[in-house]
Amino acid sequence: MQAIEEATKLGRLTSANSVVLAARLASFEPEESPSVDLSVYDRMLDPAGGVRP
Repeated sequence: MQAIEEATKLGRLTSANSVVLAARLASFEPEESPSVDLSVYDRMLDPAGGVRP
């Protein structure tokens, strides 16, 4: 949304274009990314005894 506001302030985005862009952004659904195993990072954050506070 900040990009839309900045473009409008600079006069680079017309009202009609901003409506179309806002509608596209509102309906945008990113593709699901493959599942990533972050357990290695969890182990790195565990204290020496493996007991979390």
